[in-house]
Amino acid sequence: MIKKITKLINVGCFSNFSQEKNFQYGDNNCNIIFGFNGSGKTTISNTISFFADNTFIDEDEKRYIFNDIKNSDNSFVELELNDGNKSKYPNQNHPHSKSIYIFNSHFVATHVFNGTKGKMKKFSNTSGEIKNKEIDRINYEIAILDKEKIKLENKNKSLDEKHKEITKIRSRHFGNSLTDRNKSIQVQNLHSVSLPSKTIDELEKELNRLIADYELSKKQDDLKTDLEYLKQINFTQNLTLDLKEIDNLLSKNIQQLSKDTL
Repeated sequence: MIKKITKLINVGCFSNFSQEKNFQYGDNNCNIIFGFNGSGKTTISNTISFFADNTFIDEDEKRYIFNDIKNSDNSFVELELNDGNKSKYPNQNHPHSKSIYIFNSHFVATHVFNGTKGKMKKFSNTSGEIKNKEIDRINYEIAILDKEKIKLENKNKSLDEKHKEITKIRSRHFGNSLTDRNKSIQVQNLHSVSLPSKTIDELEKELNRLIADYELSKKQDDLKTDLEYLKQINFTQNLTLDLKEIDNLLSKNIQQLSKDTL
């Protein structure tokens, strides 16, 4: 058991700190450290982790944390244990090996989530594993999730390949209707794309209509010439209509159209 923090010199927001009262250990075996943001709660938990054995945090990680929070070359931490012995960090003589586990924000960032990417992994390293029933249960659940993650990643890879294949086919079909062969459909990011509400038949009709508009747009100059020509035609002469002949022509057209439709 840790009796108290006897010295915390030039570490984090502490310049020369010494704990007045000892940690209290009763039936619940629990002490609570609380305070405002920036008051040093995380610093205290990190400094206690320096005395843990390598199954929880290795020496390189201890040095990394200590170098991040120390304020001078003479910074150090000292604990007093219930047996009266005192332990100091950094200690060049031998590494610390207490059965201490600190589950603070640094642990979360290292083992669970660093703010941008999930980093869930088992609570172990090269020098051994933490032995605890609850941790064993968590490790088992993480192993199951790892398998599920690999399965989903493989499925996602397969769907990506299929998506690229479909896009390639549609791009080739789309390119056949263009004069510029360098045009193609770009592969979209499936995480940001929304599915259309129209059916494939409706989209095919819309695509054909766009192709027809495109073909028509290539004849814009001819259409403009025809329109200018029509504007110059003089219709001021008296026109006579042969209604009987018009009726015959319309009847033939209607009959032919009906026949084609049937």
